[in-house]
Amino acid sequence: MEQAELNFYINLLQTRIKELFEKSLIFESRIQFQNEIITKQQEKIEELNRSVEDYQAQISNLDAQRIAKNESSITRKRKSTSSTDGGDF
Repeated sequence: MEQAELNFYINLLQTRIKELFEKSLIFESRIQFQNEIITKQQEKIEELNRSVEDYQAQISNLDAQRIAKNESSITRKRKSTSSTDGGDF
């Protein structure tokens, strides 16, 4: 190879390396941006899962209270109120 060819070859390699490095940086920044979005979405999902668990706990507590109320009303005896027609003589 002649010196002119080598210079052309080196310049071409430098240009390609620069282009690939720039593309690499762009892809890396896109990946970091996507990872940030994924992290935020995972945090939101965890928050929503905690909310769902809280709501399920509240529902089970309400169900337990309702069942306890129904059982207590079933086992309670009612006072017998006899209707008198004017009294005893």
